[in-house]
Amino acid sequence: MKRFFLIIVLFSLQVYSQKKLEIYNLTNQTVTITDIFTNASGTYPEFHCKGTMIAVPASGSYILENTSSLTRFPFDSPATSPYIASWQRQTSATMEVFVPSTVAWTLGSPQSFYRMTFNVGNFGYSISAANSPFAGPGFTAEYSMFTNGTVVIYTVVIY
Repeated sequence: MKRFFLIIVLFSLQVYSQKKLEIYNLTNQTVTITDIFTNASGTYPEFHCKGTMIAVPASGSYILENTSSLTRFPFDSPATSPYIASWQRQTSATMEVFVPSTVAWTLGSPQSFYRMTFNVGNFGYSISAANSPFAGPGFTAEYSMFTNGTVVIYTVVIY
């Protein structure tokens, strides 16, 4: 039943035409997002939302979206709560600087979702295209990317 619900949710989202990140927690416990990574090419620069702990309640969701651009990663998502006010821009293994989300929005034009770290209970996990689906104790996490021309929807579902 969960898989059927998941498929319906994901296909119904295709009607929206913007680049966005959707995170769904279909478990019966809180999931805490500890970092969202973006990376355009597998090299630097990368962006991280370190320092912003995002608690997604049981059966809840967290969506980063900015309708002002169809092609940029939604670093600046003013309607999202909690709002990520700054992103860490990492230009090398040792060089990083925090920038406001509005600056990350302009600097990160070619960026795409790379991976996400999160906690379920007291344990930390990571999900990306490389390890999806990921089975943890009592949950599964899946990552998907849907594209249609320049429309990109990154989706992480934890169930």
